[in-house]
Amino acid sequence: MQRDHSALINRAMNRLTSDGILYFSNNFTRFELDEQLTERYEIIDITQKPLVLILILKSPFIKVLRFVIVRLII
Repeated sequence: MQRDHSALINRAMNRLTSDGILYFSNNFTRFELDEQLTERYEIIDITQKPLVLILILKSPFIKVLRFVIVRLII
């Protein structure tokens, strides 16, 4: 997952409409997000949101991120 996450996320985001949202989660404790993704997408760590906390109570190592396509203002 660590090695391939950038390509997987980019491919998934390319299939979304312009207002689409991708939720990404993993439980690799040493996971590090590719910095290039932060330049391309708006990424919000929602791991600590109440609904997400309910879903991950059984695995405290899960991290959940919300990706949104960045809209450039010209």
